Amino acid sequence: MSYIGNVPTTAAFPFDQFSGNGSTTAFTLSYAPAGATSIIVSISGVVQNPNTYSVSGTTLTFTPAPPTGTSNIAVLYLGLPVVASMTGTMGFIAGSATNPPIFPIGDTNTGIFFPAADTIAFSEGGTESMRITSAGNVGIGTTSPSNKFEVSSSGADVARFTNSSSNGGDWQFKIGGGGFEDRRLMITDRFSGADNVRVGIDSNGNFQFNSGYGSAAVAYGCRAWVNFNGTGTVAIRASGNVSSITDNGTGDYTVNFTNAMPDANYAFSIGSNNFNQSYPRGTGLFGTTPAAGNVRLKQAYTLTFGSSQTFEDTEYFTVAIFR
Repeated sequence: MSYIGNVPTTAAFPFDQFSGNGSTTAFTLSYAPAGATSIIVSISGVVQNPNTYSVSGTTLTFTPAPPTGTSNIAVLYLGLPVVASMTGTMGFIAGSATNPPIFPIGDTNTGIFFPAADTIAFSEGGTESMRITSAGNVGIGTTSPSNKFEVSSSGADVARFTNSSSNGGDWQFKIGGGGFEDRRLMITDRFSGADNVRVGIDSNGNFQFNSGYGSAAVAYGCRAWVNFNGTGTVAIRASGNVSSITDNGTGDYTVNFTNAMPDANYAFSIGSNNFNQSYPRGTGLFGTTPAAGNVRLKQAYTLTFGSSQTFEDTEYFTVAIFR
């Protein structure tokens, strides 16, 4: 027996024993040999010619049936891993996806191979399915992952996580693959056999969700908002995507965006706390036009209908920008 490394302390080739009854021709093996020549079969101590039996998976079939006897059929496996206890190292050739050096018996194009220095790859059916690079990056569907974990897919979903429950409903988190109006990422649930998309991102990058309308649709988000005190020295209480407020005069404010809008065709919602039934009040552009980087708004009232506006500061002024 040859070996690599130190001398094995124990070694044994696997074998099976069966009892013939003169009529049974098929016996179930403990392992699936590569073929009839990968085992040695003896009946009552006499080695049999491979022409007298055949192997398919773990089924050993004789022609004719072996005679009656107690444990009179012996099968010695060749080419299977030796059951051994050993120390030392074992080396393998680099191999390839179609011929990996580490493979299961009977499936020689599925296993582990080494395509480059410090690199491990896995093949299935002769095609590489996963790789771990020398940098420790793991790639599935790609041979050159540049991140710690990278998945590449063409046609099929890149990733799908599914939870099925026993009450008839389940949910999925899915990336890629199209379907459902070509959404690229989605969270769905299923009740009564129908898939319901709850959250999604479509192929144009639009965020979608079911906000109570019965189906997931594009969500138009608030692109900027601010709550500020417009009396005295203007002071922002809280905001999002608003860098500052310019005080242009009494009741006259410019809201400056941290990041400009794509254009000036946005909508805004305004609120203020000044109210008096005797004097009609209004808040709006008052002759100004919005810009991509800011919007100028004014708070005014009139003493009587038809008279000119009088501008006033307001303690609570809120603005939300939608685009």
